[in-house]
Amino acid sequence: MNILSNKPRYKICENIIWRKEKSKDNLIILRNKEGGPLLLLNGTASIIFEMCDGKNSFEAIKNTLIKLFDDTEQTLLEKDIKDFLKVLEDKKLIKKVI
Repeated sequence: MNILSNKPRYKICENIIWRKEKSKDNLIILRNKEGGPLLLLNGTASIIFEMCDGKNSFEAIKNTLIKLFDDTEQTLLEKDIKDFLKVLEDKKLIKKVI
């Protein structure tokens, strides 16, 4: 049994279209299919957004970023991830799934 199965995971909402720009910064451009502004995500935000595939919990996202940014204070990194996930949820770009 998957130990993450009872933890909420994050998934990109079905009405979102996005693409990853081929650049050294790994930028992602996204928008709602029904219209609205284009949003541009920087490299770190792009990593978090791409991990919202319905399989990754907050812990999985956090652990990935800790490995990438091992010189960053873990408490600060955790807060930044939570804040960004909340922004994505509030804008209805991602949703929690169980």
